[in-house]
Amino acid sequence: MTAAAYALLEVWPEEDHMAPDLGTALRANVDTLANCVGAPRWSAIVHPLLYRHGTSLLEAGLYPAALDYWRRLTCQYEQLLGKNDLATLSVRDKLATACWRAGLLEEAVDIHRQVAKKRKRRLGRNHPDTLTAIGNLAVSCRSAGNGDKAIVLLERNAIKLEKVHGGDSPELLNCLNNLATAYGHVGQLGPAIEILEIVAAKYALALGSRDPAALITCSNLGAHYHLAGRNHDAIEMLEQSVAGFDEVFGVNHPETLTASLNLASAYQAAGRLGESIAFEERVADARERQLGPDHAETLNSRAALARSYCAAGRIDDGIALMDYVARGFGNALGQDHPECLIAYANLAVVYRQIGRVGEAIEIQERVAVAFEEIFGNGHPHALLARGNLATSYWKAGRLAEAISIEEQVADAYERLLGIDHPLTVNAYGNLAVSYRSVGRLAECAAIEERFEIVIE
Repeated sequence: MTAAAYALLEVWPEEDHMAPDLGTALRANVDTLANCVGAPRWSAIVHPLLYRHGTSLLEAGLYPAALDYWRRLTCQYEQLLGKNDLATLSVRDKLATACWRAGLLEEAVDIHRQVAKKRKRRLGRNHPDTLTAIGNLAVSCRSAGNGDKAIVLLERNAIKLEKVHGGDSPELLNCLNNLATAYGHVGQLGPAIEILEIVAAKYALALGSRDPAALITCSNLGAHYHLAGRNHDAIEMLEQSVAGFDEVFGVNHPETLTASLNLASAYQAAGRLGESIAFEERVADARERQLGPDHAETLNSRAALARSYCAAGRIDDGIALMDYVARGFGNALGQDHPECLIAYANLAVVYRQIGRVGEAIEIQERVAVAFEEIFGNGHPHALLARGNLATSYWKAGRLAEAISIEEQVADAYERLLGIDHPLTVNAYGNLAVSYRSVGRLAECAAIEERFEIVIE
């Protein structure tokens, strides 16, 4: 049994996307081996194989199957080794990741919190495994909408990692990357970019500009330049990243595809729609070959392509692809999974733009309620959904309802992001337009004066 288990582990590729058919066959062999043994005690004996098997399910995008697998394995480990054993905690950590991927965000946070607490008790607050668990907890908090909590955890972790590993250690730089992403998540793009620029420079100095970690950081930095409206800088950085990934990994490696998709978004914002569509079509086709048509990465690639089609005036193509993406996420992950809701929200915006306002409102009302239930009413996803709903109400002539929502959204953005953030300014601009539409000219003028804008 042990020999067979390690034989399987030896032939398992490090990255399943390079050989998806082999990954499927290997997972089937693990299931067969487990059924032959039929007892949970073998879990501790072949732990590396079981761990790789479950990780493979996650990498293949089989999130419901992965969630079921890690739940069962967690129960086995708890029965065999106890809830506080270090191996059990490692398995529970993966269960939390499976929950996150399946859209069970609060459960993911809860499990990561338990793992971090028990590792701290068993290993000490500064042990590398404890710090890793805290980092995982922070990422889950960010995904669940609590970006401020994630920032607090990562800032503390960064201080500890610098003491334990040193100022230029991979562990610290990875933490800083996550911290920058958390800053970006809550709209603090200035601090995010500042950190990423420092990390990118350190990676380039220590490892060279073609090291994978350096390339990933530069790709992340380029994406944040794009979010901050620095599109020229974004394109320059992302073109360098894509070229580096092409050279180091090849054109179809996941990191190359991610950087290419970020570059396509920057091209779209710059009006270079032909180049954007060419990149997005290539990325979507490559991900479908590697991962299958229903994988989240494939569907996200097709969603980006659909947006470019619409921007280029190919409305029918864009709507058909957006509908395909939304249905794909719904079938794979469930109608209330965040990815599915985002896909439907994008479709609703296009419906509104082409005059199908009633259909847009029907979708947006459901999406807004779902996002508030999942993330809370102050999360950026929830605010964006409510803002889009308000715009559709305005388009339908339901001005009182539009204004009520716009007032709440503008106030929430100001508290969350500050008065100078583009999303705050845009929210108040929309509110001013609505005030003017109903004759509330003094309130419109107050916004114009406060933000130094002119509403026509």
